[in-house]
Amino acid sequence: EVNFETILQDYKENAIQYYTVIEKLADIEIKDDVDEDIDVSLLKQIQAIPLFLESFHTELRHYQEFGTKYILHQKRVLLGDEMGLGKTIQAIATMHHLYHEGHRYFLVICPASVLLNWKREVDKLTDMQAYILHGDSFGNYESWRRDGGIAIINYEGLDKIIFDKDFPLDMVVVDEAHFVKNKDAQRTRHTIRIIEQAEYALYMTGTAIENNVDEMCYLIECLNPSVANEIKGMKYLAKADLFRKKIAPVYLRRKRADVLMELPELTIHDEWCMMNDEEINSYRKAVESGNFMAMRRVSWNSLNSTKAERMVELCLQALSEGRKVVIFSYFLDTLSFVSDLLLGKALPVISGKLSLEKRQDILCQFEKPIARVLPIQIHAGGIGLNIQTAEIVILCEPQLKPSDEMQAISRIYRMGQVHHVFVYRLLSADTIDETLVKRLHDKQKIFDQFADESEISEQLEQF
Repeated sequence: EVNFETILQDYKENAIQYYTVIEKLADIEIKDDVDEDIDVSLLKQIQAIPLFLESFHTELRHYQEFGTKYILHQKRVLLGDEMGLGKTIQAIATMHHLYHEGHRYFLVICPASVLLNWKREVDKLTDMQAYILHGDSFGNYESWRRDGGIAIINYEGLDKIIFDKDFPLDMVVVDEAHFVKNKDAQRTRHTIRIIEQAEYALYMTGTAIENNVDEMCYLIECLNPSVANEIKGMKYLAKADLFRKKIAPVYLRRKRADVLMELPELTIHDEWCMMNDEEINSYRKAVESGNFMAMRRVSWNSLNSTKAERMVELCLQALSEGRKVVIFSYFLDTLSFVSDLLLGKALPVISGKLSLEKRQDILCQFEKPIARVLPIQIHAGGIGLNIQTAEIVILCEPQLKPSDEMQAISRIYRMGQVHHVFVYRLLSADTIDETLVKRLHDKQKIFDQFADESEISEQLEQF
């Protein structure tokens, strides 16, 4: 029997899907920040595209539907949505649509740290075959050439890919496209060589400009030289409005505050990292010695750390958008490593060794209106700290109890929080991390069944 409590619980667990349905049923018009800059007739053409979303395993938000249609119509696009709006989902939805129109060959170029995340997202959202082309898995290249699907490769592997002129490369997605803003870099030249052969090309980055307008102009030039020609000489503030209008056929960016009507929201995302040879050897030694704590430090006990690489990427992206970051780890040496990597962007580590006065001093610094990173030892920061000014949470490793993670997250995601909070859990594939994640899930299920609601509170409500 379906009752109010069941519906309420389902709503709590699937809020995004509910808001998506509400948007569609109520025909709520979400601001896309494109109406003023795109010609009205072009806008109507984009909106009129019928999307094929059968067998796509999630509902798209209104703004995600528009983004997908925009990519399909314009073909060569720079998608600059803010972090957390689902650039990856829009890219995969586009490939899914094209696949069901008869297109077969898709290539995703991304940093090595997110190869596994891309594959897992493709597997979760579609029935398309995804292949990682990296290290020992590069043998998948021939399978992809033979059968089609989505090949996922890191920038450093591009020199191994050579296509015949008549190879039917349908779409190339370039994730973190600011990595190819330097026209003289080898990875940029390889990327250009490949996208020139594709019918569709999608650059994705929330930071199209990191230092100067020239960086964005070059990205646009790679996608649409004619538009790039029109914006020459428009790199000054006085020309900014005209610049935005001119690049509208190529560039689409939405901000969370404009398209997510249900703010604040909590989004938890597992970031699966593929270990490199150095990490594999280090992890193997920890396993052979039976050192549980060393196994839990997987990746962080290596100078060439894939978790650290992904952590730095997430931090720099957030800081460039003016967002504050809190990083939690059980291990103090991990947090010291984090601080060293962030080169002055991180405040001192809050650990169990600090006095309450020192903790408060650090928190006061963090509260100031400047984007910073705050590293916290999870048992020191999981209780008694309120840090609502942060928007990004990074967990360096899975904890042993779900309550440890949720208490830490609750320091940021609590009453008074006005921003969408994003939690990134850094995990290493094929390690103890997978075991701990499963254990956390099992423990959480038990808690939900036995302790999530108390009998006395239910009786009090009925009183």
